[in-house]
Amino acid sequence: MPLLRQTRLLLYCHNTVGLGHISRTVQIAAAAADREDCECRIITGCRFLHRLRLDPRVPIEELPPARVVEGFRLTSVDCEQGEDVMELRGRRIEQFTRSWSPDVFLADHAPLGLAGELVPTLTSARREGWPTRFVWGLRDIRTDPQHAVRTIRKPGNPAVREALGVYCGALAYSDKEWIDPFEVYKNWFLPERCEYVGVVARRPFPTVRPPVPTVVTLAGGGTRGAQLFQMVFKAASPLLESHDLKLRFVVGPFGSMDRFSVPEKLRERVELLADCSTEEAIRDASMVVSRVGYNTAYTVIQTDVPIVFVPLPAPGQEQGYRARMLGRLANVSVIEEDGQRAEEELRAAIQRGLGSSPVMRELPFRIDGARGAADLLMEIADVKEKAVEASYC
Repeated sequence: MPLLRQTRLLLYCHNTVGLGHISRTVQIAAAAADREDCECRIITGCRFLHRLRLDPRVPIEELPPARVVEGFRLTSVDCEQGEDVMELRGRRIEQFTRSWSPDVFLADHAPLGLAGELVPTLTSARREGWPTRFVWGLRDIRTDPQHAVRTIRKPGNPAVREALGVYCGALAYSDKEWIDPFEVYKNWFLPERCEYVGVVARRPFPTVRPPVPTVVTLAGGGTRGAQLFQMVFKAASPLLESHDLKLRFVVGPFGSMDRFSVPEKLRERVELLADCSTEEAIRDASMVVSRVGYNTAYTVIQTDVPIVFVPLPAPGQEQGYRARMLGRLANVSVIEEDGQRAEEELRAAIQRGLGSSPVMRELPFRIDGARGAADLLMEIADVKEKAVEASYC
């Protein structure tokens, strides 16, 4: 009697700015790998894989990495000159997906892929009748709902509509009662099946109270990290000079240490880290000042320490909206970086936070989204298998 092969899940994500997509994908893959009936792989062009805790059970198909240059163009990081890196990536995704024949293909965030690199795969799957089920994964929100209403329109390109039509389902890495990402896409595209699986977030390590109060600042991926550092440093400098206090700043993978400088007299009190996981950075934090990217925000919000969120100053984008939502929770402040009194407000928030008692927040959303996503993908694969069996009856 032939052995039944494991269900195959292929998880795709792109990463040109930040590590949010790959971090989320790695967590879902690890949850899927816990199941004996599942074989999971990741396909990505992320060039910072060495900075992540990767599960050895999950092989990674690495694509040639790309980066964004002036004019929002994508170019190769290390491919041969003259080769169109996005065309090459698109071919490799199609070739690998066809050859490995996964039962379910999950695309994080971008259903067409980076610069449309999934379109060849989706088009071939539709025209050749591949058995693979394609599923779209959405974080809690991509853009402020009011901004989305003005900018998101139904795709007019027939090739794009054909590619999107391959998707049989979508997963929201959120809860409907918290932030509903499906709402803003109703006029653009949504597959027939849409499910909420909860937030995909790493659990913070058990906290350790530091001997010296420590303010930890997280720049996320590092975009505008130097500006955030200057703001925090100026706000905290009087406190550093007059109190027993330390400042730790995590620059992030896309930041540059060359843009950060600390006066010699304060260097023993200020720790600069090029990169560090959120869990490690905040383990002994007395309070946290942070950008509001999906992964960072939902990890720190699980702690009991005071938090000041400083969203990236990009009108209409996700961080401002997420910050306002999380700002409703206990012991959380929100400060706009471009505000006229931002530095003064931040100093007051730090003083207030350091003088407050720890408060464990009651979260209005689930944080087991990785497990929920993995279970739902397996269910979708099982539905496909039953449909195939029925076709032979």
